[in-house]
Amino acid sequence: SNSQPCEGESVDFTNTGTSGPEWTFTWDFDVDASPNVSNDENPTGVYWTSSGVKTVILTVSSPYCVNTGQMTINVQAKPDVEFTAPLRVCQGDTAVFEFRGGDTIGATYLWTMEGGSPSGANTRDAWTVYGPVGWRDVKLVVVNSNGCVDSLVKQVLVDSTPGVSFTSTAPVCAGESVDFTNTGTTGPEWVYLWDFGSGSSPRVSTQENPGGIVYSEGGRYLVGLQVTNVYTGCSSYDTMSIEIWSLPVADAGPIDTTICFGTTVQLGTPGIAGYSYSWTPTEGLDDPTVAQPVANPDGSMTVYHLVVVDQNGCVNRDSIIVYMLDPLRVDAGPDVEICYGDTVQLSSTFEQRYQYVWSPNYNIDDTSAVDPYVWPDSTVTYVVTVIDTSVYRCGSASDAVTVVVHPLPDAKITPRYDTIALGESTQLVATGGVQYEWYPQEGLDNAGVYNPVASPDTTMMYVVKVVDVYGCVNWDSAVVYVRVPEVWIPNAFSPNGDGLNDEVGVEGYGFVRYDFRVYDRLGGLVFRSTDPGLKWDGRNMGTGEPCPEGAYVYRFEGELSDGRTVELQGIINLIR
Repeated sequence: SNSQPCEGESVDFTNTGTSGPEWTFTWDFDVDASPNVSNDENPTGVYWTSSGVKTVILTVSSPYCVNTGQMTINVQAKPDVEFTAPLRVCQGDTAVFEFRGGDTIGATYLWTMEGGSPSGANTRDAWTVYGPVGWRDVKLVVVNSNGCVDSLVKQVLVDSTPGVSFTSTAPVCAGESVDFTNTGTTGPEWVYLWDFGSGSSPRVSTQENPGGIVYSEGGRYLVGLQVTNVYTGCSSYDTMSIEIWSLPVADAGPIDTTICFGTTVQLGTPGIAGYSYSWTPTEGLDDPTVAQPVANPDGSMTVYHLVVVDQNGCVNRDSIIVYMLDPLRVDAGPDVEICYGDTVQLSSTFEQRYQYVWSPNYNIDDTSAVDPYVWPDSTVTYVVTVIDTSVYRCGSASDAVTVVVHPLPDAKITPRYDTIALGESTQLVATGGVQYEWYPQEGLDNAGVYNPVASPDTTMMYVVKVVDVYGCVNWDSAVVYVRVPEVWIPNAFSPNGDGLNDEVGVEGYGFVRYDFRVYDRLGGLVFRSTDPGLKWDGRNMGTGEPCPEGAYVYRFEGELSDGRTVELQGIINLIR
């Protein structure tokens, strides 16, 4: 047999010892062998699926005699061949293959890359550039330092790349729509991504033939189109420069203007040669076809619209508002409601040419301000008088606003002070409002209700914010004292009816489970309670008769609110 085969390489065995039909042959080829055992005299085609030293045992036996022999086979490890390969690449792209097998010190590599350039390599990793489309085999053969050989074949799909070209309806005026038409690769398997450049709306599109693209400013724009195969991801990109004509200058005037009754104002700015001008409405204008007409409006507010057309037919528009002064008017604003102690800002109709006087001079920061701050402690009505101090001299007018002051809510917490054992709870109840917020939230089951359950771990002061129907806010506080649960039992009591030490039981705080038992000297149960409030009055629980004076044994088993389990036993002396 071959004493150093590779993994998976078949080995034939030949018996060179005792032979004959009267003998039975039993072969054991060790672990990972296929087959694992054989009864042939000269077994063939045996191979191992793992490397290492294998012990082969041959047992030759007859009904009367048995003998055993063995030999070792050193199975050589074959190379662990694995490599990464892209499932698919695009035509003209580079595909990289990286070896990902096991230890290959001293190994040799042979790559065969069908349809690639280069088509082969003798390096650990390899690369190639694919040309023709279709499925291509990639094969790697590895021979390790033991001379063992293994190989692996994978397939790469080479996909075609698209052709990209397009046309547009440009040039157009700024603000007009541009349509684009794809003239390259088309079909349902392709997706299109357009970039129309900064200043376009929309900036991008995924339609094959997008339309309605608007550029807000004139100039040259670089438009790009990327076409990608939805199944393969192969794509190409191309660009085109388009021109957008700038709009003509349209300026109806630098700012909106205000005039008095019976006066005029000149609109627009100096004209530009080659432009045509048109103003609307025409009423009140001396010439609606010039760049700077004179306007004499007859309304309190007139909007004049200007349309300008240049040599390319591009159109631009502008407008200006001419205000006609109305009689003096003032508005102190609607009545307001505040809470006691709050400040509110009043506001009247603002005109730059007015002088303002507020009265009364009661809790107000500035009686000459347009929007003074006030903080009355009771309901009060403020009156503002405005006086036109400009050249127009439009007289004066007054208006009033009432500030209604609501008292703060009567915020109260009960109980204000409470004591609980660690692990116990108490309910706090707040009154005086319609909305409540408790601080801190630690230990509360719900900090947004009027009656939360408090279970703090330490003594805690809780503060409640009380809001009434008017939104007014007030506060109150309460303290929950937290005591560590403790247990003790008196060692004597005297149930003589004098009101002192007439009963005995387990004393303490924070009982969750309570089981108190008393036994007489013979072990008989004379009293049992599972309620901390029920104590032993010196009577036999079963008969109701008074128990004689003496020592009694007690046992207590319980659980406290902090999670501790307590077990106590001892002597209670009954004294009569």
